[in-house]
Amino acid sequence: MCSTKKTRKSSSSRKNNNNKKKFNQDEDEKKLQRVSRIIDKKKNITGSYKNKNNDSIRKRRVMNRYGIGNSSSNNFTSMLRSWWWIYCCCYMCLFTSHSGINNVVNGAYSTDTDELINELDRPIPIISVQGVLAKQAYLPCDITPIERDDAVFMVLWFKGSEGEPLYSFDVRGRQFTQAKLWSSPDAFGPRAFFRTASHPAQLLVDDIQMSDEGIYRCRVDFRNSPTRNLKINFTVIIPPERPIIYDARRRDRTKLIEPYNEGSDVALICEVTGGRPQPNVTWFLDNTIIDESFEVRPDDGVVVNHLNYPNIGRQHLNARLVCVAIKPVAVHILVKEKFVSADKRIDVECKSSGSKPEAIITWYKANKQLKRMSKNFSEQGNQSLSVLTFTPVMDDDGTYLTCRAENPIIPDSAMEDKWRLNIRLWLH
Repeated sequence: MCSTKKTRKSSSSRKNNNNKKKFNQDEDEKKLQRVSRIIDKKKNITGSYKNKNNDSIRKRRVMNRYGIGNSSSNNFTSMLRSWWWIYCCCYMCLFTSHSGINNVVNGAYSTDTDELINELDRPIPIISVQGVLAKQAYLPCDITPIERDDAVFMVLWFKGSEGEPLYSFDVRGRQFTQAKLWSSPDAFGPRAFFRTASHPAQLLVDDIQMSDEGIYRCRVDFRNSPTRNLKINFTVIIPPERPIIYDARRRDRTKLIEPYNEGSDVALICEVTGGRPQPNVTWFLDNTIIDESFEVRPDDGVVVNHLNYPNIGRQHLNARLVCVAIKPVAVHILVKEKFVSADKRIDVECKSSGSKPEAIITWYKANKQLKRMSKNFSEQGNQSLSVLTFTPVMDDDGTYLTCRAENPIIPDSAMEDKWRLNIRLWLH
C-alpha cells in the first residue's frame, strides 16, 4: 500500500510539473509575441533594425538574453548571476562599431521582460529649438546619470530616421575629459562640437545651414542605467532684409531726416523682404508703437506697412519714426526632465527669441513668482536666455514651473512655456 501511494504521489507530481512547464511555456510564448509586436512597431522609429531578414534572429536574441523560454525563472536568475561577467564582455563587444551600437535594444539593462516592453514602448520626449541661418546654434542633451555612482559611456546623435550616427562622444576606456569625438563629414563635419561643461550638455553647431533643419535624436548610453533618448525639433530661422522706408512718391527715406510743417500729415511706407517665419512690420514713434497693421503683397511676398500719422506738432520736434521687422516671439524651456530628484538643486534654462527690444523673462512656480533665483543673459539675434536655479521638494510634485517672456514696450505681449514637475525621492 505504501508503495502504491508513493507511486501515485510521484505520478501526480510529474503531472503537476508538466502542467507548470506547459503554463510557463504559454507565458513565455505570450511574452515573445508581445516583444515581437513592440520591436516591429519600433523598427522605423529607433533606426536600429534596418535588415528585415534579421528580425527573427534579433527577437530570439532578446528572448534568450532575458531568459524567455526557460522552464524556470529561478534558473534564469542563477544563470544571470553566474554569467554576469560574460554579459558585461558581450555588452562591451556590442559597442565596438556604429553598426553594433544600432543592434542594442533600448532597455537591455533590465532583467524582466515587462520592463523591456515598457522601455521600448515609452515615448521619446521632444523639444523645439530654433537657430538663425549662418549663426551658431546648440542642441541640448541631458547626460547627467540618475544614480550618483553611474557614468556616461557614449553619446550618439542621429538625424531623422537614419540608422547611422552623425556625431559621437565616446568615453569607453578613457577619462571623461579625454573622450573621443567624431563628426560625420557628410553632416556637420568640423562645424560641430559637443560641450559637456554646460547643463544640459550641448551640441554646438556653427554656421547653421538650411539643410541642418530637421528632427534630431540624442542617445546617451550609461554604464548601469538604461539608455536615454531625447528628440529635438530644430528649425532654422531666416532673418529678413533691412526695412526700406519710402514716401508717397516711392523715394527712399530710410536714412533721411525730413522737415515737416506743423499740422501736416506724415505718409510713409515700410517694406520688408524675406524672412522665415514671416516678420511683423511695426512702426514706432521713439519707443511707442503707433502702427502694427501690415499686409503681405501677393505678387512678391513683401511685407508692407503704410503709415499715416496726422497733424504733427511741436511736440514731435526731433522725434524718431522707426520701422522694425519683428520675428514672432517664441519662448521655450529647453529641457523638461520626466522626473526630478527631491532636495537636489537643478538648473533650468529658458530661451526667448524674436522680441525687439529683448524680452524680459520671469519664472513662476504654481503661479507664484520666483524672485532672485535666476540669471538673465542677452544673446545675439534678439534672443534672451534665463537660467533658474532652485531646489525642488516633494511638495512641488504635480505643480507647474512657468517661464514667461514679455516685450517690455508692447502691452499684452507675454508668452509662456510650462513644465509639470514630477518629483521623486531617490534613496541611496
